Amino acid sequence: MNKLRGIKTPRFKGFTEEQKNNAELFKDLCFKKGYRKSTLSKRTLKLSKRGTSFKITYDMITENISYDYRHKGLIDGLFIMQIISELQHEFEKLQGKEPCEIVTVNSIIGEAIKQTDKLMGK
Repeated sequence: MNKLRGIKTPRFKGFTEEQKNNAELFKDLCFKKGYRKSTLSKRTLKLSKRGTSFKITYDMITENISYDYRHKGLIDGLFIMQIISELQHEFEKLQGKEPCEIVTVNSIIGEAIKQTDKLMGK
């Protein structure tokens, strides 16, 4: 038990230049999409549109894009997935990586209809 008390968390040494450049790229991309209000915390960059509760969060360490939204519903979630996948696609293009596939609402609903027809035997 005494050994565990002596362990201290290492201090944060700051972001690397690559992480800072990626954050600036993401911020510029979101500004072009209309997300003007931005806040930078210890490890995340949060952007939001004025007058909405929808916030996009970019984790600078894990390079993960997520969102925060008050209203939770099926259709809302599908459109939010499309917005996030479009941002991820364009962000990976700017970084020079191979871009991911864009998930659209039409493709998700179309796949659900196909699977339902298969289950119903049509």
